[in-house]
Amino acid sequence: MEYKIENTATRLLALGLITEAPSDETVRRWCREGRLPNAHKKEGTRGRGGEWRIPEADLVAFVKPRRGPKGPRRKHDV
Repeated sequence: MEYKIENTATRLLALGLITEAPSDETVRRWCREGRLPNAHKKEGTRGRGGEWRIPEADLVAFVKPRRGPKGPRRKHDV
């Protein structure tokens, strides 16, 4: 399953991977920086060059290493 930027924080919260939602701009930055390696822009959608689509596996792989033994960190720690 792939998610749009605006659905990403909601999905991370639903999966219990984070306790505070990142902003949409933070998620866009993660995509631009290549932190979500399989994220891609879908042409024909809004935005320059299209709208980002992010696979769930990328979200899980990105967030899990940042979780400590006591669970998710605050959003600014991600």
